[in-house]
Amino acid sequence: GVGTAGGTLAVAEPNMMNPQIMIQKNVPAIKRAMGDSEEETAFFRWGLRHQMNRSGFKNIEISPFDFLHPLVPAATIPFVDRVGRFLEHMPLIKEIAGSLLISAQKDSKGEHVSTLPPKSLLTRFVGLFKKSDIAHTDLNSSDAALLHRKQILGKAFLRRFYEDTYDIFVSEAKSLASLPGDILELGSGAGFLKERIPGVVTSDVCELPFVDRVVFANKLPFEDGGLKGIFALNVLHHLADAEAFFREADRTLVPGGKIVFIEPHCSTWGKFVYTYLHYEPFDMKAKDWTLEDSGRLETANGALPHIIFTRDRERFEKLFPRLKIKTFNHHNVLCYLLSGGVSWPALVPAFTYPLFSAVDRLLSRSTKTFPIFQTIVLEKV
Repeated sequence: GVGTAGGTLAVAEPNMMNPQIMIQKNVPAIKRAMGDSEEETAFFRWGLRHQMNRSGFKNIEISPFDFLHPLVPAATIPFVDRVGRFLEHMPLIKEIAGSLLISAQKDSKGEHVSTLPPKSLLTRFVGLFKKSDIAHTDLNSSDAALLHRKQILGKAFLRRFYEDTYDIFVSEAKSLASLPGDILELGSGAGFLKERIPGVVTSDVCELPFVDRVVFANKLPFEDGGLKGIFALNVLHHLADAEAFFREADRTLVPGGKIVFIEPHCSTWGKFVYTYLHYEPFDMKAKDWTLEDSGRLETANGALPHIIFTRDRERFEKLFPRLKIKTFNHHNVLCYLLSGGVSWPALVPAFTYPLFSAVDRLLSRSTKTFPIFQTIVLEKV
């Protein structure tokens, strides 16, 4: 059986990227008219791949296929079928095929097996270029951090993006200069904030040659009032127990100290990017602030900052009355995507960074529809 260690799964399911299927499965009136039950759905292959990976499957293959519509006249079926088979091999176009052919094996030991991140429209496009080594590395391992750092420091466009992002932390660090205590960067990973703020204490959950110490967010190894700042870039949405972190932050921060998060933003464009173009889970309907602990990077819900500070803001303010939400700033529309991140080549040359950065600033200031990142500043009173 599929649930048995070593078992094999082979099925075909409807593809949510197909326009007709997307409408049919998501518009209630049409869904009823087509005879679908309320429980019937379709799948995005990159999300399905991620869930299967987390459930202990390996050798996962999910391929879009079938452009043969049921209403095609019988006399034209051979021709349409040949055209469909050709389209099944066309980048991007094949993503809207009607079905997904799915095959996988249950891990012979019944354990979680890490596989490649799920592929999407964006990753298919940039797949025309050479992938970086990180695509074949366990994301939870220290090796992944080493490869991430190589990418960040070696790709000029991406490094410029990080430098601009670190400017936010530099500005906040200056505002804390008169306070006693250290500034902790939580989840430093492959970053280089220490080059910009030499006195910052860098940290991660595993030992890395460029990180000062191992630190877990739910048990900060600092005395009461020992910190004046906690900075974190894309870390909050990876915390298995965010509430435990906020208790520790409340304990260790001096009055006037700050927590500065840079996190995914749930703008219209941001929700599209994180739901359809990114492999990490993005669940805005999560009931609480806890995540299943699946490792250093695979523990994730990109919507968690929105859930805590927007949807559940009253709860946060009741639980942590001394941690006041001071500012929300929304920023970055294109630059990170164009950089290729740590897994893919940049989509544009490095010399174009100033141009796209200017476009980002313009769009971020003129509308809240497009920014995909947000800076959240909390201050202890």
